[in-house]
This record gives sequence, structure tokens and C-alpha cells, in this order.
Amino acid sequence: KALLWAVAISFLLQMVVGDFLIVHFGLWPLGDFPAGTGADGLPLSVGFQPWQLVTYGFLHDPDGVMHLFFNGLALYQFGPRVEYSLGTRRFTTYYFTCLVGAGLCQLAVTSAIVGSGGQAFPTIGASGAIFGILLAYGMMFPHDRVMLLIPPIPMSARTLVIVFGVIELV
Repeated sequence: KALLWAVAISFLLQMVVGDFLIVHFGLWPLGDFPAGTGADGLPLSVGFQPWQLVTYGFLHDPDGVMHLFFNGLALYQFGPRVEYSLGTRRFTTYYFTCLVGAGLCQLAVTSAIVGSGGQAFPTIGASGAIFGILLAYGMMFPHDRVMLLIPPIPMSARTLVIVFGVIELV
């Protein structure tokens, strides 16, 4: 519940302060790149800062409410059972390990893109941690039956995790 509240409060705060949170707390690539300034005079990037490996997971695109909704739904649906099995402390450690691990992977990819001449952009969202929760659920309860929302297809938790993993990689 605390993670859901933290993401919801961060989203509402983003609605109030605009892009300031993404500029300072989104996950930016390593290296030097021209940041420029936005229409409001704020820098478009502060570059990579270590705290961004955690804070990016509490931000979501204000125009991407569905992304926020599905991340929250997955956390609400699968998180409690994983938390009950692991205990709150181990679950929290696992969640943040997944979040930071996904952030490090994304940092490597976006830094390589910028290093080869691509444009710098921030990473935001809790999807890396959510996929970690889905993986844990699929491994702990592989034969549980779950129902997809769209399309409504029943399947085993193991199949759900594999399907979502393939979709994400594609």
C-alpha cells in the first residue's frame, strides 16, 4: 500500500509542479550531452545523479495515465501475495533491488545511445520493479490461474510472466 501511495502522491505532485520532477529525478544517461533549456527557462536535464536510480520509479508521464494505472494494478494484484510470502522487509528490499537493477540496465542502454550520437532522454516509471514482482509471483505461484484484462484470457501465472516478458522485449 505504501508503494502505491508513494507513486500516486508523486504523480499528483508532478501534475502541480510540471516537468521539474522529471528534470531532476528522472533517470538520465551518463555522459556529457547538451541539455538546453525548456520554455520555462529550466534546464532540460541535470544529467545523471545517483539518486535517480530510485526516484525515476516513482515518476510517470502525466499524459500516460494508462501506464500508471497498469503499473498500479499489477502492484495491487500481485504485490500483496509476494509480500505476504517474503515478509514486508524482504519484499521492500526485493522491490528496490528490481527498481535499481532495471535502472542500471536502462542507464547502460540510454548511455550507449547517447554515446553513439542519439538524443538524451529521461527514463521514468516503475515498470522494471513491476516486472520483478511479476517474475517473483510467476516463480512462487506458477500454477495459479490469472485472468488477463485485455483480452480476457485465463492462463497460469507462469505463462503470464513469459508472455509479458516477451512483449516487453519485443
